Amino acid sequence: MVEGLKSGDGFEYLIQDPDDRCLGKILRRATIAHPERTCLIWNASRHISYGEMDSAVDRVVHGLKNRGVQAGDRVAVMSGNCPEYVFLIFALARLGAVLVTVNVHARGTQLAHILENAEPRLVVVESDILNHVREAVRSAAPAPDVMLVEGDEQGYDTVRMMAAQGHVDHLDHADPEGPRYNDLAQILYTSGTTGPSKGVMITHNQAYAFADYVSQAMELSETDIYYTCLPLFHVNAQISVLGSIMAGACVALSDRFSASRFWSDIAATNATAVSLFGAMAYILYQLPAESDVKTSMRVCWAFPLPYDIKEEFEERYGVRLLTAYASTEANFVAIGGLADELPSGAAGLVHPRFEVKIVDSDDRDLPFGSVGEIVTRPRDPWTMMAGYYRMPEVTAKAFENLWYHTGDAGSLTEDGHLYFVDRIKDVIRRRGENISSYEVEQVVTAHEAVAECVAVGVPSELSEDEVKIVVVPLEGATIVPSELIAWCGERMAYFMVPRFVQTVPELPKTPTGKVEKYRLGNDSSIGVLWDAQSGQPGNPTESVTLQGGVLIELSGHKGS
Repeated sequence: MVEGLKSGDGFEYLIQDPDDRCLGKILRRATIAHPERTCLIWNASRHISYGEMDSAVDRVVHGLKNRGVQAGDRVAVMSGNCPEYVFLIFALARLGAVLVTVNVHARGTQLAHILENAEPRLVVVESDILNHVREAVRSAAPAPDVMLVEGDEQGYDTVRMMAAQGHVDHLDHADPEGPRYNDLAQILYTSGTTGPSKGVMITHNQAYAFADYVSQAMELSETDIYYTCLPLFHVNAQISVLGSIMAGACVALSDRFSASRFWSDIAATNATAVSLFGAMAYILYQLPAESDVKTSMRVCWAFPLPYDIKEEFEERYGVRLLTAYASTEANFVAIGGLADELPSGAAGLVHPRFEVKIVDSDDRDLPFGSVGEIVTRPRDPWTMMAGYYRMPEVTAKAFENLWYHTGDAGSLTEDGHLYFVDRIKDVIRRRGENISSYEVEQVVTAHEAVAECVAVGVPSELSEDEVKIVVVPLEGATIVPSELIAWCGERMAYFMVPRFVQTVPELPKTPTGKVEKYRLGNDSSIGVLWDAQSGQPGNPTESVTLQGGVLIELSGHKGS
């Protein structure tokens, strides 16, 4: 076990009174210090000062209270990036309500489960996906109110309208108490492994600690402009916003990642700090040579860090790449700051506010250098998740033997460098999204031609994973992979839709009937493999039927 290493010796909470770590107070303090300074740049064009941001947040608080939202109520937000989303983050925090972040691409049973589990009083949604939410809340009891982020749908008021209405007094004057640092601030839904998506309960203090750690590691100051194009319904973008405002810096928020637009956005905003997923760094690295440019950017997070291109990327773009090992549940367990030189492949140095060890399948400690499961626990209260919302048994299992079990395999050196090796749990990482294999399997097995299905991750050309489903057809039924993929696309988030379909007569199982997934990941020698990217190897057939326990390849259908 490793504890208290050099990397975090300078990491300290900026506020000594724990109740001053409440998220709503972060913006207020920064506004008092410099109301005229730019707080938010939206899509490299719209500039919002700290004073304007603070006033807009108070107006949204006033509007939410008029809608009947009170402290402790849950408010689900299903929206892409926009200033109004940032207003909501701080408004709900000031009000003491709980933000429930929902992936904007959630659909069908996944979305219905989230809303049923969270039981929000209010759902705030983009107008473009209003119909999906209407369908999901139709069976909810009690049915939540629905409000739009923006738009002109008849009969709905919007967050944009709230933020633009007349002057209201600061909430601090009307409600001086506010939430406490250990009160629930957010429920953020992350992929399940052997079950549906789980709501991670995040306190104000955990969110504050998350932001504080990244702010300190990146050495953010009032002169920085932090660019993020990652979605605000993920914790990464939110801590970018919170950490920037905590440091009195500016946030440059974009609606999405675009490789062709990325460097022009950096130039237009003069961004100095950036967060990316590892796959995004690879995409930028693959741009043609004429895109090479030394920019204002000095530091960039990349998760996972692409060590094979790190040195050349840093030289090419004049930026320092940093990385860490973190999760929504556990915070920044290991981190590599500007002051640290990590050995190649390391995910970071164990943070001194956490204990970390590597254990075997029976939770017994393994020696340094051995590969096992990464487990951790915090030294300070309320810096790790408070549990999974309304899932006490799942929470207890996660904290078995008083350690949080990450479900990740890794190793640890005696000097405190943590290495991530692979996932143990059945979650697939694709383009920065965690995908529940369980939820993919639930959708696919509902298809009329499918008897059984297993979803696994296979290596991607851009790092992380691609999704492969291994399916067993019903006897006499025909599976047309292109039609099955199209069917999935209507019933799950786009990033969950499989790229590969492998049809097999039966799944490999243990004597107790458990599927041996480890045998299916990279094994294309059994069954018939189909690749949705046409023209790629592994696209040998167009449809498959199971007759008498034997796979029969058919013609007459074209794969997409």
